[in-house]
Amino acid sequence: MTHKVRLYQYLRQRGIINTREEAKALARASQIKINGRIVPLLHFQFDPHKDIVVVNQKKITSGRLPLKYYLLHKPVGFVTSKQRDRAKPHVMELFHEEQELMHSLFPVGRLDFNTSGLLIVTNDGTVAKKILDPVKKIEKEYWVEVESQLTVDDLANIEHGFMISVDNEKYTTLPAPIKILNQNKHSTVYSLILREGKKRQIRLMMATLGHPVISLHRVRIGKLELGDLPVGKYKEISPSDII
Repeated sequence: MTHKVRLYQYLRQRGIINTREEAKALARASQIKINGRIVPLLHFQFDPHKDIVVVNQKKITSGRLPLKYYLLHKPVGFVTSKQRDRAKPHVMELFHEEQELMHSLFPVGRLDFNTSGLLIVTNDGTVAKKILDPVKKIEKEYWVEVESQLTVDDLANIEHGFMISVDNEKYTTLPAPIKILNQNKHSTVYSLILREGKKRQIRLMMATLGHPVISLHRVRIGKLELGDLPVGKYKEISPSDII
């Protein structure tokens, strides 16, 4: 069965262009050829598995992109959301891979703007789904610094689960192991392990207990640890490193 796609759609999917304006510029410059003929129309349809596509004198491969998995040390001050905010840098700006591959990559889950640490980036939707599956309850370990020190009752609430408000709805957290890592006159750093992932959950938990978060840093997902990877850097990993 013949499966045809529009030229613009194909160029986007392969990561060759990011905007329609970029595609139009290539077409105007006669830099898009299919089977040796210049194609000026972005709505032109063709079979990517049979037809030969050349852009900027470079043949575009028709096969599937290889599945890739990366561990990124996300800095504070970067967003991970699907919808990019031009006013704030996105974590994908830290990556420097081939454009075709770049367009297929995405962060697994989220770390908010003011949170740093371990972030998995991949183009494998199956593995991403397994990591985020709430049924699997994959552990995520954080180092959380809070004002002052949690009380014995606070620690008991965290370790046994307690009520917080998430998007104006009451929610009871799952039991979460917690222990002190470091302490000074003004703040305390704890290791906290979650097996769930409500939006801004740790910040909501600590605010509910009256101890606002000063800093939040993720160090582990499942058996994958951040280790000594420098801030803003990434390295390729295997899916077996994660699950």
